[in-house]
Parts: sequence; structure tokens; C-alpha cells
Amino acid sequence: ELVTLTTLGYDRGAFGFGGETVGLTRRHTEILALLLLRPEGLTAEQLAIELYGDFGKPVSVRAELSRLRRLLGDNLETHPYRIGPRVRWDFSVLERLAEMGRAREALERYVGTLLPASEVPAIVAARERLDFSLRGAALASEDPDLLSAWLHTPSGADDVFAWRRLADLLAQDDRRRVAVLSQL
Repeated sequence: ELVTLTTLGYDRGAFGFGGETVGLTRRHTEILALLLLRPEGLTAEQLAIELYGDFGKPVSVRAELSRLRRLLGDNLETHPYRIGPRVRWDFSVLERLAEMGRAREALERYVGTLLPASEVPAIVAARERLDFSLRGAALASEDPDLLSAWLHTPSGADDVFAWRRLADLLAQDDRRRVAVLSQL
């Protein structure tokens, strides 16, 4: 059975399976995001370092993983810990669309940044990588509609350079130009 993990725009993710949605704690969401970012898997020791730095304790992570395993069953594999192939992640869908040059489709699905309040370095890096990719595609396209789509995302809303670029791309008589200039 296919399982979906939703993390974009939320600090706490949710798992959907069998028509049911289960909310997760912030820490569980971060653990799952780390495992999905590293499909080859991570040990409890590696997860502890990722989550807590040098002072992380693998025993704490193992306890969290045990709770997650009760929720996810065999979708959470062990030795090393990794997520099974039946899990679909909203973040990875956007990342794939961006990699395939389908920025418009990715921006249509982009409801918010990856776990916005997370300070876990690998999650911050993934969040920034996706934003950079989508922003770059929108700017490179020179398509006012695509650039506007970027600017109407949580990450793009304060992108002054992109707002200026959009103002330059819009014709003088384009009615959107007034709104863009007022945003600047």
C-alpha cells in the first residue's frame, strides 16, 4: 500500500495511508525527512549526530525509531534505518520535477518550504537546495508567469531581485506591473 509523507509548509509532517492521515511530532518528521534524504540509510548513531550534533545519544533516537516503526510498520526498515520504497514524499516529488526542468509544475505544487522551523543542517540544506533550484528556473525562463509563480511562494515573496526582474519583463501596459511596482 502506498504511503505519503507531507512536509512542505508544515513544521510537523503527516503520513497518509489507506485513506487515513496520521499527524507526526516534529522530531519524528525530522527523522523521516533525514531518512528520505539519505535513501541508503543511516544508523542510530548517524541520526543522533544529524539531529543533536556531537551530543546526540543513539539510545534516544532508537526510542523514537521504535515509536515510528509502530506507526509505519515495514515501511521503516532497519540495519541501517531507511524508508521503504512504497513511501512517496511531497518534497522529493518537487525536487524531481525541478530536476526534469518542469519548474512550472513544481511551483504549482509548492505550498511551502520543507519543515520551515527545522534547524537540522541536512534539512536546511535540502530546503535551500529546492528553493535555489526553483528560483533559478523561474529567473532563467524569462517567463513572467513562471517568475510570478515563484514570487507567490513563501520563499519567493521577499525576493527583491526577482520582483525587479518581473517588473523589467512586464510590458508597460500590463496591469500586473502596478502590483509588482507596489511590492517593490
